[in-house]
Amino acid sequence: MDREQAANTISSLIVQLPNVNDVATLVTDEEVLVAYETDSDNRFETADQVKKTALSAVPRYYHVYVSDGDNMIQQIEAFSPLDSTSRNIDQIISKTIKEMLKSPQGRSLNKGENAN
Repeated sequence: MDREQAANTISSLIVQLPNVNDVATLVTDEEVLVAYETDSDNRFETADQVKKTALSAVPRYYHVYVSDGDNMIQQIEAFSPLDSTSRNIDQIISKTIKEMLKSPQGRSLNKGENAN
């Protein structure tokens, strides 16, 4: 799978959602990280739409994390020069995911499945 193309596709779909003004997406081998800017009054509903949109563009084994947190778009964009051989990349991504989980993640997909 072309991860850069997947990230571009996800971003172009998400920016079309109501109340989403800007987006940055990172696709790794197992995760999709989506940071977005919104003016929505209902953060949970917007997170749910963003997450489901991202899930629609990747194979189901991917874990999708979303965030409308301050500076999160800049954090995701900072990953662009990095690759899988970059030093401490796994720890950096894990730390970013932990930060993203402080934001609403939307509804669970079903009862037996990890929501992320």
